[in-house]
Amino acid sequence: MKLNKILGSMLVALIAISIMSCSPTGSSITLNKTVFNQGDEVTIKYSAKEELGDHAWIGIIPSDIPHGDEAENDRHDIAYKYFTEKEGEMIYTIDFEPGKYDFRMHTSDTDGKEIASISFEVK
Repeated sequence: MKLNKILGSMLVALIAISIMSCSPTGSSITLNKTVFNQGDEVTIKYSAKEELGDHAWIGIIPSDIPHGDEAENDRHDIAYKYFTEKEGEMIYTIDFEPGKYDFRMHTSDTDGKEIASISFEVK
């Protein structure tokens, strides 16, 4: 019984340390928390399992924009960064209005596919 409580506490602690979103493709974006203040720096970790085209990118998109359409996400991005490596880290500065947003990963900037996302909030 004590072992179950200890293991349960360890699991809760691990979940609290890092929040990860996985997609059906196996690609993921990880945050260390999901609520930020203006001026905060956010470090995300990403892992892309899909084949990447030219100008693969991760952008910050308002959460109310429907998922899936790279061109639509591109029209509404607040910030974005290109990447070429299948795994890595990026740092973004929260310098936009309070609200609910997503980090969304795309295979390309030209007819790309959204392959992972994770939601967060700016207070």
